[in-house]
Order: sequence, then structure tokens, then C-alpha cells
Amino acid sequence: MFITGGILTLVIPISIIILLITSIKNIKKRTYMMESLLCITILFVTILMHQFLPPSYIKLRIDFKKNLGRWNEVIKKIRENELQTLDEQFTSLPKDYFGLSVDNKVCCLINDNSRLLVAFLYKKGFPDEDQYLFYSSNGEALIKEKVDKDYYQYIEKIVDNWYFVQFN
Repeated sequence: MFITGGILTLVIPISIIILLITSIKNIKKRTYMMESLLCITILFVTILMHQFLPPSYIKLRIDFKKNLGRWNEVIKKIRENELQTLDEQFTSLPKDYFGLSVDNKVCCLINDNSRLLVAFLYKKGFPDEDQYLFYSSNGEALIKEKVDKDYYQYIEKIVDNWYFVQFN
């Protein structure tokens, strides 16, 4: 699971390559040998951490714990049709709930008596790779039913009814 986005998609790999080349040149010249080895070690550990524990994943976990109550309030208001709708699917978030979605809108894909599927834009990628936080009353199957499998990379369950979805 390698989650990146925005300008970091380009800056991080280029920085890594430059740092690695510089460190290897210093080792060959036998100058700053210990510093270069330390630099390569830190670089290697950073790559591993970014690969297996990406920053956006950590941020999502922290945000989720902090804002779960507010997200649940929005879900309750959507169920009770208390939020202002912009069109068939999009609902504008009240000022009290700004920040729960990047664009301050919520996409309500399904809202009938027995099923509810709501998407919060969590992170806007560059040029794509958007990340969404989904509420699904009927589990992962409802997301897979409504979202074409060609558009998302993976779906990860966070807690009951809440899913993190990485799009292409």
C-alpha cells in the first residue's frame, strides 16, 4: 500500500535519487564516509516506513479518531434529510462540519430505507489518486456495487460501516 499525492509524488523520488547518488559518490571518494552511510541508512528506513506506514494513512487514523463523532452526526443528518442538497447526489456541509471533506461537500450515492452509502473526499490527489472515506450501511459489498472496480485501487475497512477507499 503506497499512498502518495500532490507534489510529493514527484519531489520525494527525485530527492531520494539525488541523496543516494551524492552519498555513494562520497563513499567512493572516502570523504564523509560515516555521514554518507548514516544518510543511506536513514534514507532506507524512511523508504520502508513510507512504504509500509505511509503518512496519509497515519493522518487518516488520527483524523478518524478525532472526528468520528462529527462524521456520524453528518450521517444522521443525511438519513433525516436535514442537509441542503446541491443536486441529486451532492450535499453541502454546514459550516460546523467544514473540514470533514476536502471540498466541504458530501456525495450521497444511495439513501433509501434500508441502505445508505455516503462518500467524503478525504484527500485530493495529483493528478488523480483521490482518497475517500465511505460510510456504508451494508458493508463493503455496497461500495463495490456502486463504484466501478476499474476506478479504485483498494478498499480498507476502518471500523464497522466506515471504509477508506483509494482511487486510481
